Amino acid sequence: MADTRAPLLASVTQVPTALVLVVTDAELPFQPHILSSCFVEWADVAFQFSIIGESHFVRIERMGRLWLHELLACTPLYTFSEGHVHPFDKLGAHDYAKDNYCTKVSFSQFPPRRRLKTRSSITVHFPRQHGVIPMTHVAWQTHPDRVDWWTLHTYPEAAYTTYVVTESSLTKPESASG
Repeated sequence: MADTRAPLLASVTQVPTALVLVVTDAELPFQPHILSSCFVEWADVAFQFSIIGESHFVRIERMGRLWLHELLACTPLYTFSEGHVHPFDKLGAHDYAKDNYCTKVSFSQFPPRRRLKTRSSITVHFPRQHGVIPMTHVAWQTHPDRVDWWTLHTYPEAAYTTYVVTESSLTKPESASG
């Protein structure tokens, strides 16, 4: 069951142009500071959906072994030598797919519509900035053949708020049970 509390935490100063998407099957070179997390089991695959600052990471294990990390965070590029690494210094949309996994990241100055109709989610709110309460939200939904997850990150600035959305999916591997 998802953690339904939405804690209000200390201010995190981040800007969307510092975001980096990392998708890797290697262990992360650091341990993220997790603010909220939820574990989900699906067939022989386990997901850890986590909020780290105004960022998120998803750890996916198969049969108890790391399969994939998805990380969207303001993190230095030099810490990653393996996997797919994409900086968003120009705030352009980006799609990435490999094997059973795909994700897309988009940016807008308008609030997005919720992509998944699910109660399975975690949310963290941060102190008000420029009249807006920043938040990070991660929602997921399991299906017989795939797991979908959607994240929303808000970055208030003086003149507008930038909304960052990720939409990701993992389809069931051929040999997965359940």
